[in-house]
Amino acid sequence: HELVWSLQGNQPMVVLPSGRIAATGEKMKPSTEPFTVRMVINRDLAMIDVAGTRLWAGPHQLSPEKQRYVGVRFVRSGSKPSPISFASIRIQKPRAAR
Repeated sequence: HELVWSLQGNQPMVVLPSGRIAATGEKMKPSTEPFTVRMVINRDLAMIDVAGTRLWAGPHQLSPEKQRYVGVRFVRSGSKPSPISFASIRIQKPRAAR
């Protein structure tokens, strides 16, 4: 029951709560440079940009009646996993219209 942006190896993808892969982006070049993942979600829709490029946009399939939670998970495997870090997360709620 999650909307997921995933990076497996160098392959970014978006997985919907149904388990369906909604989008697979072009493989990212290995780099030590940081990049931004931007997720914008409203009541019905979401969009996900990676490194300034739109990866996916559409209905997010999340329940409108349930609360939303944001999480970050690192799942690494292999004998020599590459170093990874998380610099920041910013959650913003839109201002009420005047």
